[in-house]
Amino acid sequence: MEKGIIKKPIISNGYENIYIYDTWKVSMLSYLDELKKENIKYVEAHLETDEIFYLLSGECILIEGIVLNNTVVDYNFIKLEKEEIYNVKKGTYHHHILSCDARVLIVENTDTSNLNSHRIEIDNEELNKKLKVFYEKMLSN
Repeated sequence: MEKGIIKKPIISNGYENIYIYDTWKVSMLSYLDELKKENIKYVEAHLETDEIFYLLSGECILIEGIVLNNTVVDYNFIKLEKEEIYNVKKGTYHHHILSCDARVLIVENTDTSNLNSHRIEIDNEELNKKLKVFYEKMLSN
């Protein structure tokens, strides 16, 4: 068994597994063009596991897709706050929007993949209309 303390620099953008152990992994999510609000094309549910999000820097909006008969009928939006843990429960359709300087730590099962997740395509124009209302409410508070 390996002992000691291992330091791993995080240098890439996008999604990177930074530590994998037994049945769980820690990953880093940072800015990608596909995570801009105008580029979101789907929501996804992991069918076998919860997923933990922890904002380290920048801004991240979690999108929850409310699904009925395999169609997204509405959205909930949550602006992640630093020093708070967000648990996306198994089977919850979600996606995220990241600022250019965002870094989000993710903890999930090692076997979480497209094989045990389900995606539903969305109307990006409709999503952005709802996001606009969300941002306006945030600014007025």
